[in-house]
Amino acid sequence: HRSLKKKIESEVDLKLITKLPLVGIIPSSGTTDDDNTFRLIRNNILNLLGEGQKTIMVTSANQGDGKTFCATHLAEAFARIGENAIVCALHEILPSGVDNSIHPDDLLAHKGLRQKLDGLRETYDIIIMDGPEIDQSNEVLIGGLADVTCFVCRSRTTPKTAIEKLEKMKDDNRQSSLCIMLNQKGL
Repeated sequence: HRSLKKKIESEVDLKLITKLPLVGIIPSSGTTDDDNTFRLIRNNILNLLGEGQKTIMVTSANQGDGKTFCATHLAEAFARIGENAIVCALHEILPSGVDNSIHPDDLLAHKGLRQKLDGLRETYDIIIMDGPEIDQSNEVLIGGLADVTCFVCRSRTTPKTAIEKLEKMKDDNRQSSLCIMLNQKGL
């Protein structure tokens, strides 16, 4: 019975437990062209970005869910339409003098990181951040850095409780634009 399973397995599972927009499904290996998949995802995200908004955070519940893969392909999709896009991991834009062993929560709240992001916003049309995994301690901070947060939900890996956390972020107005990408690659 589907409701007794603890992991997200399919689009059907997502539709049963959330009303958050599903901006795209990355099919399992060999079933489609990644360019077309990310073209659709890019267009759906464009509909979520407001006037003057350009910062997208890609996050997930677990390491290995495909955040870096999704962030990279999304940046390429934006570049194909003439947008000057950059993808960066938060540790790549550490403020000077900050040790790279800094706790992710301290980095997300760091004044220097926000200043670096402001500089990127002046230079690039689209900034895609390969963010940390969402946990209870950094939900608010992630929402404050990005205009849109894309949660990579990996089939058979992401727990349904992670979607409940996303719903809570949305309900608590911690993130104005929140969406989901369902990653079925490698299954």
